[in-house]
Amino acid sequence: MDIELILKVYPYFLKAAWVTIQLSVLTVLLGLVCGALGAAARLSRFWWLRFAGAAYVSVIRGTPALIQLFILYFGGPQIGIQLDAFEAGVIGLGINIGAYMTETMRGAIISVDGGQREAARTLGMS
Repeated sequence: MDIELILKVYPYFLKAAWVTIQLSVLTVLLGLVCGALGAAARLSRFWWLRFAGAAYVSVIRGTPALIQLFILYFGGPQIGIQLDAFEAGVIGLGINIGAYMTETMRGAIISVDGGQREAARTLGMS
């Protein structure tokens, strides 16, 4: 084991770990927002919102995340959207996670028993 080599590259590993933490936190936050909006759309009483939510989930979950990132990063400049790698990663992964979170949140909401909903309405909750 070469200790000098480890000490030489150690700062690069720390910098990469910090970027990974930033990317993870921002991606999860964006994914939660997209998931909540998508779940609300999927549970909406308006057919066009339900359709838009279902289309979002089907398209995003049906394509590989790497392809989505490629389209966002390399295809964006073709239509005038220039993003650096970090921004494209956050947006692309956040949208991808949001599609999975949409179905998780929707499933959690519809799994609430009817009696629980009735009890909540009795207590004045919407």
